[in-house]
Amino acid sequence: AHGKWVGVCGGLASDERAAPVLVGLGVTELSVSTPAVASVKATLARWSMDECRALAQQVLALGTVAEVRAHLAQQAR
Repeated sequence: AHGKWVGVCGGLASDERAAPVLVGLGVTELSVSTPAVASVKATLARWSMDECRALAQQVLALGTVAEVRAHLAQQAR
């Protein structure tokens, strides 16, 4: 909203289940571990920006980490 760059690095950015959520939240850069680059890129190629935003909104409505993980497991493509 304020034109600020947002990046995420490390394990979360390298998690192909989390990457669409991060993109949907407006993260503009993912610093991914070398072994995960191909899988994260392939995962993101299967999601539109609108789908990423919708997924992020769904996840934000959940109350626990367990609920988030279960929801993301169901959404895997």
